[in-house]
Amino acid sequence: MSTRGINRATIMGNLASEPELRYAANGSAVVNVSVATNEAWKDADGKPQERAEFHRLVAFGKTGEVIAKYLHKGDPGFFEGQLQTRKWQDKDGHDRWSTEIVVKDFQFVGGKGERSAPPAPTPQPTTGGGDDFDSIPFAPIDWRAS
Repeated sequence: MSTRGINRATIMGNLASEPELRYAANGSAVVNVSVATNEAWKDADGKPQERAEFHRLVAFGKTGEVIAKYLHKGDPGFFEGQLQTRKWQDKDGHDRWSTEIVVKDFQFVGGKGERSAPPAPTPQPTTGGGDDFDSIPFAPIDWRAS
């Protein structure tokens, strides 16, 4: 019997691109976005150095729709998920690989002045049935996908 592994990735950074929302054939939302994390240090001469690392993220379903609706390039965010590597062939028939974080949870993070989360919409009466994300007030909370 083998031991089960742990595949968990946690990223806190700024969106390096606008979220790209599309829908799969089954109607489920798929969002791709790039997030930059920065590292700062002093070199051997004491001079400050900085480097950005860019991470590919993909989010599915309601989580992806919320990211696409409320986050924009430059906005900070805290993302948790797991690493996934995909393989495909390019137009010349060469094998290519891409590693990305499949987002399971995320949090809005303060930034850009006083904005820490999207403004809460005015509560609307609902008729029930289905998910009405336009009537859910968002605050800096942990968003959990089902």
